[in-house]
Amino acid sequence: MEISYDHYKFFYYVARYGNITRAAKMMYSNQPNVTRAVKNLENELGCTLFVRTNKGVELTPEGEKLYAHVEVAFEQLKLGEEEIAAEKGLQSGIVTIAATEVALGCCLLPVLGEFHRQFPKVKLRITNSNTREALSVMQNKAADLAVVTLSESSYISKELSCIPIKEVNEKAVINSELYDFKKKTVSLTELLEYPLISLSRNTETYALYEEWFRSHGITFSPDVEAATAGQIIPMVKSGLGVGFIPEEFPTDDSIRTIHLKEKLPVYRICLIKQKAHTLSAGADKIEKMVKECR
Repeated sequence: MEISYDHYKFFYYVARYGNITRAAKMMYSNQPNVTRAVKNLENELGCTLFVRTNKGVELTPEGEKLYAHVEVAFEQLKLGEEEIAAEKGLQSGIVTIAATEVALGCCLLPVLGEFHRQFPKVKLRITNSNTREALSVMQNKAADLAVVTLSESSYISKELSCIPIKEVNEKAVINSELYDFKKKTVSLTELLEYPLISLSRNTETYALYEEWFRSHGITFSPDVEAATAGQIIPMVKSGLGVGFIPEEFPTDDSIRTIHLKEKLPVYRICLIKQKAHTLSAGADKIEKMVKECR
């Protein structure tokens, strides 16, 4: 049975207010239209839904049964409309972002801070992932956006859109007490006198340095592998060896920069999203704010 939504809508307002004239006024219609719609609904259902009284109309037993269901349906529709309106106005909603630690520290954190100041009622869910994990999350549609670090050789699925945001330059650092180079610039070969600290081999950064060392005729074989970029600085401070960190990462006097003759590899922070996915109002706003970092 396919019955017009409008018929149920007229029925809902008549039942709610118990008066056809008032229902017509609330629906910006007129009494004949309302009466006709209710009569059509009664004909389609094969029963009487209202009886007239001195004050207006009352529901029949059949009408009461129908109204119990229609009322729930209309209240749910109303809640849905209110939720959509709130999200469009950025008064509610949730935005999920998969981010690498470097992308978070070098680009995303200021954006999220400003977004939260402007729209404090929108909840943010940030997952700390390496690039490959973040791309997998996006392919599985488990996040609205991803902000990650990519090299020129990084593979991006055709379902995903990749927008370059900024380049990240790296620097080699060491515990200040261990630094004993006599020259201002050091060759990569001389650097290997010290143990190397790197991100783990399942990361894009490891692959980037592996290729960079190979291009200089050297096998990349780090002595210490860190799970996250944030672990490298404490490891360097502890004297475990030489680490590579973004130039934007803050350091103190306990760490000294090693100036290399060879230019360290450069990678990009990129914004990733699903090509076929329409973003929520909150995610769309964050996308625009991240793009402004370019």
